[in-house]
Amino acid sequence: MKKMILIVAAISLLATAASAQKSIRVPHGYAAMIEQENTFHFSGSQTSIALSMTHGAYYSDNVYVGLGFGLEGNDDYTILPVFAATRYIFNGHAKVSPMFTARLGSYVGDDLGAYGEAGFGLRFASPSKFAFALSLVGKYVSGLEYCDYSSSSVCTVKENSLSGVGIRFSIEW
Repeated sequence: MKKMILIVAAISLLATAASAQKSIRVPHGYAAMIEQENTFHFSGSQTSIALSMTHGAYYSDNVYVGLGFGLEGNDDYTILPVFAATRYIFNGHAKVSPMFTARLGSYVGDDLGAYGEAGFGLRFASPSKFAFALSLVGKYVSGLEYCDYSSSSVCTVKENSLSGVGIRFSIEW
């Protein structure tokens, strides 16, 4: 009899706990993201760090479109990218869902140039209006000017394009 009471109590607790869980928020309307990224560039052994913020809206359970700005740099350069961003979430109802991201725009620094990124990753949703994501992105920045002192002590201005792979951590609310 005691076993039966314990089994019924355990089943009751499990049923109560299962019914108390909230469903995952399906994205809709306004959303903002703050993102931190470390990029490993293909040219040389340099890396860069970026911090960006994007504001936009979900137009469906899967599609986010927004505008963003950021700050990116290392010892050799500092730029302020301004971009249009999009994100496609493959299953907005799931706690963990694959996603695709893309950014296209320009940057302001010592000069102007093109800025673009594309990536994929995982989005981890919570029952509240909060999620975080981890992605792997490919990046291209064109038109960076730098000083070349290789032939003399005089600065020779040259143009360089950077490309690389980055790891991005995003917080969405």
